[in-house]
Amino acid sequence: MQEFRVITSNFLPEFGRNTGAIVDIITKRGTNDFHSDLYWFGRYDALGARDYFNHQINATGHLVPKDSYVRNIFGGSAGGPIVRDKTFWFANYEGQRFVTTLTNTSTMPTPEFKRGKFTFNGEPIDVSAASLANCPNDNNIFCLPLDPTIQSILALYPPPNGPKVDDVRGLLYFPSKTSTTGDNVTARVDHNVTSKQTLTGSYTFNRFEDPSFAHTEFLPSLGGTGTEQRRQDASVRLTSVLSERLVNELRFGGNRINFPLTCEGVKTFNSFGPADPFGRSFDFPLPGLSQALAVYFSWTEMVRSGSVAPIRYRTTLPG
Repeated sequence: MQEFRVITSNFLPEFGRNTGAIVDIITKRGTNDFHSDLYWFGRYDALGARDYFNHQINATGHLVPKDSYVRNIFGGSAGGPIVRDKTFWFANYEGQRFVTTLTNTSTMPTPEFKRGKFTFNGEPIDVSAASLANCPNDNNIFCLPLDPTIQSILALYPPPNGPKVDDVRGLLYFPSKTSTTGDNVTARVDHNVTSKQTLTGSYTFNRFEDPSFAHTEFLPSLGGTGTEQRRQDASVRLTSVLSERLVNELRFGGNRINFPLTCEGVKTFNSFGPADPFGRSFDFPLPGLSQALAVYFSWTEMVRSGSVAPIRYRTTLPG
């Protein structure tokens, strides 16, 4: 990056419609000499404290492992001449590898509730399989057995390991892990057509992948939102100095964006009942998740623009 500016209002037409700020970035260009650099940044949980909620005691009576946190950012850039004094190139790569674990909280049914025999507000309730022998009764007038689909869903819920919510519910603390992979590539070529005209071509590629980037699981490995994003941008710009006071800039650019969102655990949800021809089962509303989510966004945009800017000189003479 050579320079940048943040525009918060009064956007020029070239930036289109925007509701927030714009970060305008100018990348470096090559020179007659070859230059390059490498960089790396690391941050690890060994130098950090535990999360406030990451102090549970496991079934063996020991403290649960510390949530992991690993962050690596690395990359490099290089630039130089293609034709001396005429054509130059510059390229940059940056990689990101993040592994982050947070402690999620969800409300779980008690084992007694899942069996159908429990006490709520001091009143005993029994709709378990064994209660069918004494049916009908006040808890089961129609002598209905426990629904097998609901039992399959409830089997996914582990017992609570946190404070009690009420007689049939408790809190579950569980680790929510994300594993982010990001790659960013920027390249440009500048060609001096004449002493007053410069032709520039640039290309950027961005990749972002994470099976559960938002920590939205309501159960371990269920309900997380994943993504595999791709973005490509390309542009060509011709800058012409028309006179000592006038500069013309003609630009042409396009971008392509793939933005899929997927739900973690869809195969588990689809196993609950009959599937349609696409292999999808019915939606079963669960706490924190209304339906199995699979959304895909993709679009390509082409933009043409140009500008003419006057150059003003100001001279201050000593008095």
